[in-house]
This record gives sequence, C-alpha cells and structure tokens, in this order.
Amino acid sequence: MIEIEIYSADVSIFDDDRLYERAKKYISSERLARATRMYHEKDRRLSILSEILISYAFASRNLPHHPALLLGEHGKPYVQDSQLKFNLSHSDTRATLAVTSASCEIGCDIQRVTSCDIRIAQRMYSEEEITRLSQMVEHGPTPDADILFTKMWARKESFLKCIGVGLAASDRQPDESFRFYEYDEWKDYICSVCVNQSDAIHTTITEVDGIMIDSLISDDE
Repeated sequence: MIEIEIYSADVSIFDDDRLYERAKKYISSERLARATRMYHEKDRRLSILSEILISYAFASRNLPHHPALLLGEHGKPYVQDSQLKFNLSHSDTRATLAVTSASCEIGCDIQRVTSCDIRIAQRMYSEEEITRLSQMVEHGPTPDADILFTKMWARKESFLKCIGVGLAASDRQPDESFRFYEYDEWKDYICSVCVNQSDAIHTTITEVDGIMIDSLISDDE
C-alpha cells in the first residue's frame, strides 16, 4: 500500500503580519527572490507558503527542515538523492503539497472550482470529455458541469506533473499503470493526486495552520 500525505494551507494564515515576516526570513533566499518578483502580493505569499509546506513535511519526518530544492525541466521541485517524492500546487488562496516515500512518481494539482468553458475543453480535453461536458451544458451552465470541468482539469494537470512534463504535452493520456485520487476537503476546491503505481493508496490529510508554522519556525530560531 502506498502512503500519501497531503499538506494544505490557506494563505490567510499570513494575515498575521508577524508570522509572515518571520516566514520570509525562514525560507531560502532563492525562493524569497522569486516571490519578490511576483506582481501580486497574494502570489508572493503563496510562493512563500509553498516552501513552508515542504519544510513542514520534511520536519515531520525528522529530516532537515531546509532541503536543497532543485527544479526539473518543467519546474517540478525535487531533492537530490531523497527518497521523499512530492509535488506542489496552488490555486487562488490555497497551497497544497502531496508527499510519498514510496518508489513512485507523484503529481498533485488543486483547482478552485471554475465555470465550465467549452472553448478551453475543446483545446485541452479528450473527445469523450468534451462530449460529456457539452451534454451537461446543452441547456445552459450548471454547477455540476463546473465541478466536472474543474475535476478534469485537475486530473490532467496532476498526470502531467506526475510524468514531469508541461501543458505542451496535454494530448498525452494516462494508461492503466496510473492511479488517480480526488479530494474535496476544502470548500470550492478540487484536488487531484496522480501516481504511476497501481497499488492501493492510503491518504492522510493535514491542514497546516499558523500555530504549526510558528512552531516550525521557532524550532530553527
């Protein structure tokens, strides 16, 4: 059985200005520089929160709190010679990290539920997916179509991130060696996790709050 742990947090935890300033000092200089270049303050905070989640996941396993993050060709972060596989995603105000120590690759994508857009579906989805969505919106928009549209997008993204390619390879389709798991623990969000293993999966979900982050940072101060 594959054990997967999902860590998620809302950027609103940085409404505590003191915690936010401490978090900026805690993360790597590379991440801080990257975040600083972002135009929107929310995106800067999400970037910082993303690295905090990685540190928290490593610390919870008694591993170094500040792993040296490297980036794959399409921006997928990894740690050299580490058995821990992980993948990050964020949407709107929420950052999410999926982690496993199993010998498999993992992809994670979280999306805030958005309106079904058939024009986007026609560019990115399979014929079967397009037909299904088109039938659902034949007489006008529906919440169910919005949810399905978002699920399909998150599933596609998690697969592409699992195999380590970008959206340019969006026509690639998973075979039976991949498994998908969907989570809707957070209101108005859909999360998809993909692994290139067919074994059964057990998932633990941790909502990371300000107290947990404060404790993590305090351990290093």
